[in-house]
Amino acid sequence: MKKLFYILFLLSAGLFAQTPPPHVLNTAGGTYTVTGGNYYGFNIGEPIVGTGHNGNGSNYYTQGFLQPDYQIGTAFGANVYVFGESCKGSGDGYLVANPFNASGPVSYTLNPASPSTYSATPITNLSPGNYVLTVQDSAGNYVVKNVIIQPSTQECEDTVYHAFSPNADGLNDLFIISGITRFPENHVYIFNRWGQLVWDREKYDNVKVVWDGKDNKDVPLTAGTYFYLINHKAGSKPKKSWVELTR
Repeated sequence: MKKLFYILFLLSAGLFAQTPPPHVLNTAGGTYTVTGGNYYGFNIGEPIVGTGHNGNGSNYYTQGFLQPDYQIGTAFGANVYVFGESCKGSGDGYLVANPFNASGPVSYTLNPASPSTYSATPITNLSPGNYVLTVQDSAGNYVVKNVIIQPSTQECEDTVYHAFSPNADGLNDLFIISGITRFPENHVYIFNRWGQLVWDREKYDNVKVVWDGKDNKDVPLTAGTYFYLINHKAGSKPKKSWVELTR
């Protein structure tokens, strides 16, 4: 009976809509387009397909080829992806550095930041501003780059992105709900396409409590379309829609 209720709930909410079709973009840099209410953004380089996040606070998820914002070094170096804050005053900018030709473990130093030394990326919760990133391997090889976390002029709202890819590459690995921390007593539910509850948590915060593509038994879920329900607080109207999990 409970399972039937979930299925009827999802059907009544109209959540079985298909994933928006891919949108092929040109190679001009620093722009994005809006199609059917979906933001499609891209960097300089080869055409990409998808949605993701740009420095102006518009969020998108990249399903195709993503050019790094910076490439540091040649023999030893790193491709660096930089993401501005998601909305005005959120302070949630971050960067991802993917090293290449490294000898042994790699460390990352970012100044000014606290802490300033990291053993892995992404480096999260960065306020807008200028930073100096140093990437160094165990042999003492290092590269340095100035990076900029862009501010946003967009007012903060509870924003849910329609796709993520939990494949441990440091990019879009988690199901991020921007603005959810403004509602600390929240409860987030994830259902599969048959209406079965596969994951749920209270006090979702995008860091310690966040969906990483696994079910309630910590087993990785298969790629596909899932459906979420967010209760922000008791008595409030829940927010519900779909999310595409890719691997």
